Amino acid sequence: MRCTEETVTPTKRIDKKATEHNCVLACHFEEFAIARVPACGPGPTQLAAFPLCSELLRESSIDRMDRVTLLGLPDDALLRVLAYLPLRELFVCRQVCRRFRSLCLHPDLWRYVWLPQSLVRAALSLAPCLAGFVGCLGDGLPMKEVAAAVAGTACVVDDLRLTLVEQEDVPLAEDVIRQLAAVGGVRILYLHTGCTTRTASIIEVVYSLDNLQELVIEAGAPLPAACNNVKVRSHLTRLEYVRKTHAPAIPADTLDPFFLQLVATHASTLEHVYVDFPFEVVVPMSLLAGIRGLRQLTCSLNEGMPQLLSLPDLVSVDFWSCDGGDLAPPGALDFLRQSSQLRTARLPDDDTAALVALSESRSAGVLTSLSFRGACVDDDAPLLTSLAAVLPRFPSLAELQMFAEPSADLLRAISPTSAPHLTRLTVLAPSDRCRHAWLHEPGIQDLLRRNSSLHLCVQFSLHGGDPKDCDCSWCLCKCGWCSWGCHSDLYSGGFRKFASHARGAGCSVNCYQV
Repeated sequence: MRCTEETVTPTKRIDKKATEHNCVLACHFEEFAIARVPACGPGPTQLAAFPLCSELLRESSIDRMDRVTLLGLPDDALLRVLAYLPLRELFVCRQVCRRFRSLCLHPDLWRYVWLPQSLVRAALSLAPCLAGFVGCLGDGLPMKEVAAAVAGTACVVDDLRLTLVEQEDVPLAEDVIRQLAAVGGVRILYLHTGCTTRTASIIEVVYSLDNLQELVIEAGAPLPAACNNVKVRSHLTRLEYVRKTHAPAIPADTLDPFFLQLVATHASTLEHVYVDFPFEVVVPMSLLAGIRGLRQLTCSLNEGMPQLLSLPDLVSVDFWSCDGGDLAPPGALDFLRQSSQLRTARLPDDDTAALVALSESRSAGVLTSLSFRGACVDDDAPLLTSLAAVLPRFPSLAELQMFAEPSADLLRAISPTSAPHLTRLTVLAPSDRCRHAWLHEPGIQDLLRRNSSLHLCVQFSLHGGDPKDCDCSWCLCKCGWCSWGCHSDLYSGGFRKFASHARGAGCSVNCYQV
């Protein structure tokens, strides 16, 4: 694609040659980008793939290029081009001309951006909106710097993630939350209270947020209820509440007052609840059964779960064992056995009773996704044996995920008859032999040939390095498949999908035919 050449009037701070350089750069992005950028703009991986302006210009010669500009394109096309630029380059391109100065701060360029630590101050002073940023967590900024950057900003930050490291962070975090909420932000809040003990004031601030839709709390100690006298309307749709430690002065089985208050306040709007307490704490299922619109529930298996059968919209469950190995209580098995509307289920892998109970339910006929927690590393684990036996009871299953090498029995059990709609099987590759050769073993090849639409998704490399720099047995493997070099790009690590069919329109870019 070529753009018509126009004359650009440079701003006083930018000379004509610099302007031409920037316009040529933008045009070359435009030539291949417009048809490829998704409507919401490229993700972080796509942005990282492009060089900085300065690097590209050093490799290019302005004398060998047509001096063309993008100013003849409409704004929506220019925005799709600019979406490919790294954040620093957006700030640079603002100096090209008045039109670019405005477009580089268009909300469509920023609403999906997660701020890196180095650009928090600049972006909060200029950007109209952001997907979010992290304060005091991992590589995040210290809370004092976050508070200074946020002061006076009009930027609407959708997702805010804060960790309280010191007691002094509490009032600073309160100021950050108030300022960003005042301009219409903080739709999603993640708050890790860490080791702080005096949290009553920040609990008041969080509880009074009226624009909040999703709240994630990681508590270092039981949190008290807010004493806010202002009536709070129900507005949360998602609540995740995690506390894994005890407080010495509080009985171990005490449920956090703030959690009870949040559920009671937002019961009419909550749709997703994730709750994780120490095993001594039993969450009353009667409390969760009062959330009539609940669609997704993540918690430990509980004796009182039959009370959840009255929920009309509960379609997704994610359960783990009560105490890292205890058998599922009879009440939990009754819930699974009597369920009729589940579409997605994630079960513990250390108790086959939960799987068998689910297979005997009316939900088995409509379940589309089944996965397991934990890592059953043995291919003769009881779970795999039971799964092979009950698989035909899940005729609607489209996705099956387990953190284990599939057993020979399970590979043979998967067929168009037993699992006619299965399109994705996620497993772990073996750790005791060449995983490349494993893909070409008869069991795997037969599985893919029998199930022509199936994608086998595996973690092919755990170290993700260059095989030339690695002395592990896999990278030094001299088997026929490795010597031949097929799928040589698998050494980059991560998950890869394999199928017997060629990559089609519905396949991801990392789908390989074997």
